[in-house]
Amino acid sequence: MEYVGVDYHTRYAIATRMNKDGDILSKDRIANVKDDIRSYFSALPTQSQVVLEATNNWAAFVEWTGDLPIEVKLANPSKTRAIASAKIKTDTLDSRILADLLRTDFIAESYLAPKEVRDTRELVRYRMTLVRLRSQLKTRIRSVLFKVGERIPTANILGPLARKTIQKFSLRDIYRSEIESCMALAEAFTKQIMEFEERIEKQAVADEDTRLLMTVPGISFFSALLITAEVGDYRRFASGRKLCCFAGLVPSIHTSGGKIQHGRIIKQGSANLRFALLQAIPHLVRKHTGLARHYQRISRKKGTKTARIAISRKLLTIMLTMLKTRQPFRIDTGVKREFFARLPASARALNQP
Repeated sequence: MEYVGVDYHTRYAIATRMNKDGDILSKDRIANVKDDIRSYFSALPTQSQVVLEATNNWAAFVEWTGDLPIEVKLANPSKTRAIASAKIKTDTLDSRILADLLRTDFIAESYLAPKEVRDTRELVRYRMTLVRLRSQLKTRIRSVLFKVGERIPTANILGPLARKTIQKFSLRDIYRSEIESCMALAEAFTKQIMEFEERIEKQAVADEDTRLLMTVPGISFFSALLITAEVGDYRRFASGRKLCCFAGLVPSIHTSGGKIQHGRIIKQGSANLRFALLQAIPHLVRKHTGLARHYQRISRKKGTKTARIAISRKLLTIMLTMLKTRQPFRIDTGVKREFFARLPASARALNQP
């Protein structure tokens, strides 16, 4: 068994091989192509451990080596302080330190989602990308109309009323051509969005976890699949607070001289997970009186933004308990009392009449 630290780059990778006693066996430079990567790591002894930092390009390495008899781990770059704080920093040194941290079991490990979860993440994230691109086209249309001093009396810039209104405008050819081009592209994006939404809905309905989360007001099939994909294996979170930390919804803390100061949320982890939770808040507080009172109380003291974050933490804690207990979200107080009794005290208080 060997321990291999990999400093992974776009065009090449530096690998340091080390035995259990810390002796360096080799330092190698490998071209970052599939054949070379597979050839090098398939020659390692069975059950060897390999670690690389969870940077933007780690997915290709994991895909190429997924079927090899080795264990691949991801190191959290922000917590690998031995590398981050080093005054002398080279590719070879980084790979050696990673191998040494792996050998001594001091790797701050990031969650490596299985292939199925990574595919689901790709599906929902791409749908979000299509929606953002369509929104940019809508904004562009309004920007062109603003240049010529025209206004559209409807929020749906791609609807029939907006199209009829634009046809009546006296526009120069360049502006009309630009608007027509944006509308054609937006229609194409809408078609693609609908096709991917069908795939997402089928997958969400077929999954037990997403069906469970869809019982929460404001959580659609898309939001439910997005949350389950971003969270991954919920069993690895011992408490709702740990899951909130993973989502980046907890406040930053500064302690000095016995004084504790709380700042803004850390915003580490998945921004898409925070987005899905925040989108559900308006629907949730309209349906749940306990959450609505909690939201209004915090909103009066600290503002609506802080209130939305607080409710998001409560909701994420409740969702974790729902998944662990396999119980749906219930708004009525006389039903499923045993479910609410198993919630943490902070979340259980929200479900009282």
